[in-house]
Amino acid sequence: MTKLKLIIGGLIFFTTDLVAQEKSPLVTDRPDMTESTVSVAPGLMQIESGFHYESDEVEEMNSISRNFNSTLLRYGLVDGLEFRFGLGYSSFSIPGNTESGFEPLSFGFKYEMFKQSGILPEMAVLNTFVPDFTGSSAFQPEAWQGEILGAMSWGLGEIGLGANVGVAFDGNSNGAAFPYSLALGIPVSSSVGGFVEVFGLLAEEAGPMHSGNLGLTWLLNHDFQLDAYTGFGLNDRAVDWSAGFGLSYRFAL
Repeated sequence: MTKLKLIIGGLIFFTTDLVAQEKSPLVTDRPDMTESTVSVAPGLMQIESGFHYESDEVEEMNSISRNFNSTLLRYGLVDGLEFRFGLGYSSFSIPGNTESGFEPLSFGFKYEMFKQSGILPEMAVLNTFVPDFTGSSAFQPEAWQGEILGAMSWGLGEIGLGANVGVAFDGNSNGAAFPYSLALGIPVSSSVGGFVEVFGLLAEEAGPMHSGNLGLTWLLNHDFQLDAYTGFGLNDRAVDWSAGFGLSYRFAL
């Protein structure tokens, strides 16, 4: 299974348009943090959604975050270009207080740039914007957020290697942050794939954050995939522990 965000998926049902063409493998941008270099084909919609849980302790105070439907909608516009739209509903709890509501909406594009040539990777560019007027008050940013990310991938036989580097502005501080990730996708069987990953954020003001992830994907058919994963912090600033599960589904639109 190759993916970067490293996973290959399948279908719940077949429409006439999809059956009439030779379909490419389902390549998703979940459950790992590393975005793939592959865009959704023109005329297809891909829904990637799931539940995410985080537990953290800072200065002897425990916090719990839950994202109940972290959803990314991806639509293929033309060959090599997709439109992306994100939404979700979350809660954040500390002792004596819980905030919940809708996360700010996000939108952006993914552009395929180059195919792999020898040791040179396949490459894509992603940009994401988050308006400051969307989301519930507890999660609304103080200003527009933005991110530009470079995605790279290498096919190494049946194994896939993916990497992301970028720059982000969170809307709540004056400094930039620099996200990164490196993920290795490994086939387990014809329908099950695994991945291990390191990822983080290098922030000018708050300092670095480093984390790890590992998980599995299960391809049920050509356009439908299930996934599950867990993660852990590698330094004090990172979230102590996280876990989640989800699905990805592709259809003609």
